[in-house]
This record gives sequence, structure tokens and C-alpha cells, in this order.
Amino acid sequence: GKLLQFKTSGNGTGTDTGFPSYATNNINNVGANIGSSITINRISANSYFLITVSALIGRAATSSWAYLGYTSSFAGASNNEIYGYLADNASSVRYTVQFGNSTSGSVGDAVVVQGYYKNTASHNDNVRQATINIMEYQP
Repeated sequence: GKLLQFKTSGNGTGTDTGFPSYATNNINNVGANIGSSITINRISANSYFLITVSALIGRAATSSWAYLGYTSSFAGASNNEIYGYLADNASSVRYTVQFGNSTSGSVGDAVVVQGYYKNTASHNDNVRQATINIMEYQP
């Protein structure tokens, strides 16, 4: 394959909350954006995208189901929501989920990716130090 471009978001260190002006804590039984979105312009009409979302997530053993993923928009189209299931745990764990996207388009199309987290229980989950990576490639 051939790597066409790669873009990554900023990442927090230590105990800070990650992205500039990012404060996604206490996500309670709903979904929330995590960090800032990434925008790239498509280089090839027949390329693919590999999207990775990573975050440090504090969840209680009683958290029930949770999902880490992203929303995306290709050339201004409506957002797609894609998630990976997270297991229960009783401490903070860094989760990384990876997705392939083969949406076709035109050279120059804006591709916007936004990290997203949601849970299914009525309690607070804490999310910090999130990163988003997106790679455009040709197989």
C-alpha cells in the first residue's frame, strides 16, 4: 500500500485534560464529543482511511456498556457514528479503538473526524487525554 497522509490530534500529559479547551468529564448516560475534530482534505478519490481513537477512561465496575469511537463527515455529508464496545473495569484504563473507512469521494473533499464517547449506565465516566489519528492510504 501507499501512505498518502497522516494527521493526529494533540494529546494531554500527566493529569491534564488533553486537547485545548477540552473538558469531557462526568459523561452521564449520554454521549459527548471528546476533544477537537480533525479535518483533512482527500488526496485521492479511491483512497481509504484508517481512524484510531484513544482515551484514558475511568469507569466503575458497575458501568455497564460503554463505547468509544467517532463521528465523521465526508464532503459535508451527514455524520456517521461508529463505535467500539468497551468492557467493564474498576479503574482508569487507556482504550484504543481502530476503524477502517472506505467511503469514496473526490480529490479535495473535506474529511472531518470527531472523537466520541457514550455509556449506557446512569453514572459518571471520566474521559481525558484523548487522541485521534487519521491516515489516508491506497491499498
